[in-house]
Amino acid sequence: MKPEDTGTAQLGILLAALADGPRLLGAVTQRLHGLRAQIDATARRLPPALASAAEAARQLGVSIPTVRRRIRSGELPVVRLGGRVLIALGAITASNADQIAVRAQLARRTG
Repeated sequence: MKPEDTGTAQLGILLAALADGPRLLGAVTQRLHGLRAQIDATARRLPPALASAAEAARQLGVSIPTVRRRIRSGELPVVRLGGRVLIALGAITASNADQIAVRAQLARRTG
């Protein structure tokens, strides 16, 4: 077999693989959607992540008294376990750009 025949054969194999690309991409995309659905279902079965007032204050970049005021006002939902009052971390969201910046800085320091 001549070297140019080998190159032509390899080019043919490559072109065939490229032609099959859209089908393979579709299969991968479909599999990723299935995995995402499984992850979402698993996340719904997990209990919420809970934090103390001090941890919630750190996450929000505010003081502990501010967190307690937000608990009393109903702004932060809580779970009571025995004598402890815990905040669902999923309920903690940054409400403005300043809080987002504070949370990003904290994440960089602790990450």
